[in-house]
Amino acid sequence: MVGHTRRNCDGDEFTSTMLCGVIDKHPNDKAVRRNLSQQVTKCKIELANLQSDYNSKLRAYKTVVDWFVRKIEADIVTSNPDRYIVHGVKNWALLNKHIALLTAPKK
Repeated sequence: MVGHTRRNCDGDEFTSTMLCGVIDKHPNDKAVRRNLSQQVTKCKIELANLQSDYNSKLRAYKTVVDWFVRKIEADIVTSNPDRYIVHGVKNWALLNKHIALLTAPKK
């Protein structure tokens, strides 16, 4: 950069800070840069808020799904305890298979 001089920043309608690198000498460029910087800050804040909202909704969704699966598990076991409890231990293979069938999306 050669600095701000009349020679490299005067007379041409396309002159800007890009030629001399001294933004203080170009108020229009400085205002545009400030505006863009503010927009970037607002976008970052909005992104953080959206990510937080998404994470909150995802946690709520997982809580509901976990509760639903546990509820189905309890209902299945109580509906036919002899089938799902063998020698005092839950038959997890059969139980999980039936839970998966009940919770799978229907086509």
